[in-house]
Amino acid sequence: MKIGLIIPANIKYAPYVQYYLQYFDQNGITYEVISWNKFGINEDVAYSYFFKVNDKNLIYRIIGYIGYAAFVHKILKFRKYDGIIIFTIAPAILMHKILVTKYSRKFIFDIRDDSKLRHIFSSVFKELIANAYVIVSSSPEYKKWIGRDVIICHNVDMKSLHDNEYMDYFRITKPYRIMFAGSFLLEWDTNLKMLRKIGNSKNIKFIFYGPESNEKKRLEKFVEKNMLTNTSFFGTYNKKDIYKFYREKADVVNIIRKRTIVNQNALPNKFYDAVVAGKPIVVFSHNTVIVNYVREFNLGFIITDDNFKTFEFQLIMNINNFDCSKYISGRHAFIKYIENDYRKFCDILSKWLNDIL
Repeated sequence: MKIGLIIPANIKYAPYVQYYLQYFDQNGITYEVISWNKFGINEDVAYSYFFKVNDKNLIYRIIGYIGYAAFVHKILKFRKYDGIIIFTIAPAILMHKILVTKYSRKFIFDIRDDSKLRHIFSSVFKELIANAYVIVSSSPEYKKWIGRDVIICHNVDMKSLHDNEYMDYFRITKPYRIMFAGSFLLEWDTNLKMLRKIGNSKNIKFIFYGPESNEKKRLEKFVEKNMLTNTSFFGTYNKKDIYKFYREKADVVNIIRKRTIVNQNALPNKFYDAVVAGKPIVVFSHNTVIVNYVREFNLGFIITDDNFKTFEFQLIMNINNFDCSKYISGRHAFIKYIENDYRKFCDILSKWLNDIL
């Protein structure tokens, strides 16, 4: 038996892929990874399509996806896989014909994010959904438009989750340290709006970790121009260090995101990083799926004002009423919830492998 994994990304930046690889390695299943090398880094995969990404240029992205799809098509013609796992909507739509003809009921469709393409190619998308053996999703909210049952695959490394399960110590003291870690590309304008409104607060310190970019420079220039003494910037970091950084440098993890349909239903990696680190998060009420988990498991603070007029007041009020013991018990309950979903994921993989033999 041989399984093909179609991943339109570098494995380094696709942590969810490890769920599959670890399971296959543990059970002696042969597999080949067909990845898209967007960042020109060396990775141990069977086939790698090299095309540097430029997310700002739509035409460039389209060319990249078309090239990657053609690359995969050539491989599928001479490599006979018993089953396929395809990640994200765009490549699945571009390769729908071979998936529904040669691999009907033999492929797993793993949907990481929402995409406008499912509306533009609605009939193709529905055909993919109907022919997939199972749909794996990163968010329970996606079930509403997928239209059938899904298996949830959380964007968290299970080993890190287990290793840090009982890291419950944290402190929240003034000035409250709000930390953002990750790429500034998508949320830089939201963070700039935050600094414009409350950048001079004596109650809050803002900490930003992320790679150099034009977006980061804009934030830094604003801070410098307005002489904000409570805002600090740091560069890139190793993924393995993020939990330590959150514990040592943050009181609250910044997951404030702009109001978009994608953000409403998506679960970003930093949400899980905060849970693993044992730090509460701050999130806008319009980020529905995160808010649902925060409310159910008491994982942080929900802010209803995305214009930042009352952000500081709401945050301080929430912190003053924060019950640390409820956070600790809720965090442990959420970890058990993730572990239960992981068992369901492994069970469906086992059933799929048996059925395609």
